[in-house]
Amino acid sequence: MSPDDLLWTAACGGLSPDEWTLVVDHLLARLESLLHRSLVRDPNIYAGTERSTGFSVDFATSTRLGDPLGFQFRGTFGASDHEGVEGQYIAVQGWLYPYVLQRRVATTADGHNHIYLRYAKADADDDDWEMIGCTGEGAWRILGWEPDTYGEFEGHDDWQDAPGSWGRNGVAPPGL
Repeated sequence: MSPDDLLWTAACGGLSPDEWTLVVDHLLARLESLLHRSLVRDPNIYAGTERSTGFSVDFATSTRLGDPLGFQFRGTFGASDHEGVEGQYIAVQGWLYPYVLQRRVATTADGHNHIYLRYAKADADDDDWEMIGCTGEGAWRILGWEPDTYGEFEGHDDWQDAPGSWGRNGVAPPGL
């Protein structure tokens, strides 16, 4: 079964930690392809110890781009199950925080400070989370800049320990 097939069926009984690892690595590879940047994930995937219907994982760029400004980004993506019209479904979303000179970049419009991402089937609309009847391989979509409405991303303004060689040993830096 492909990683996408595993993901779309996870709401029906959950996935094992090994299956989630396969899905996470697939999602990370797809995100690398979209962003044209090499990414490294935190080795800790936050999912159930047995079978579960969701996960969360942190990631970051492995190198800086455009010195001396040192553009980098880090983020989080995850999956969770939701009750839909036709039963349980899995929603995959992510949050991307861009940094320049180790400071988080934000827009001047209403404090938009992260980029919102979604992983969906090829023919699903951006607002069609259940993807009923949708087919095709999954792909990441950039849904645009968003504000930190609930304060859940506070504390991400500085990334002082963002080394250019992060992830050489597969170990996440403190504060990822």
